[in-house]
Amino acid sequence: ENDLIKLIISTKGGRPYSVELKKYKTFDSLPLRLFTGDSTIFGLNFFSQQNKVVSTNDLFFTPSTDEKTIKIWKQERTITMRLDAGEDKYIEYRYTLEPNSYMVDMNIKLAGMEGISTRDPRTIDLRWEIYSPKQEKGKKNENFYTTLYYKPYKEDVDYFNARTNKEFQEEDI
Repeated sequence: ENDLIKLIISTKGGRPYSVELKKYKTFDSLPLRLFTGDSTIFGLNFFSQQNKVVSTNDLFFTPSTDEKTIKIWKQERTITMRLDAGEDKYIEYRYTLEPNSYMVDMNIKLAGMEGISTRDPRTIDLRWEIYSPKQEKGKKNENFYTTLYYKPYKEDVDYFNARTNKEFQEEDI
């Protein structure tokens, strides 16, 4: 955590479990949590060599540190969550947080996946589902303006359209 944000990362799935914006409150003065708990699905999905579906959301990652709480006040800090799959074979999520920033930089590294997945490792699917709890008094207005921004490697920032009637939106990156 830093002075603006508190991020909890779960070893199950190696994923963000909860995000709290420390300088904001909900309309009823509760801590403003963008999401929290097991209502979030975040993981890579692929088929194993045995043609079984693998979802990293259901697997346990090993953190790069035993520290339970990390306070970031002077310089950025990176936490790595690694899912080992054999000698020199792993999936690694790297989370970096800087002081005085709301942005969490997240990078995914795949090593030795050629012998694990039936697909080309450059085309693994990322599934991210989030239940966004009510933050404002007017839920309809809040839903109208809630969206997800993303930035593919070496490209510009893009976003999903918040004003669509589609239940799901997806993008090939």
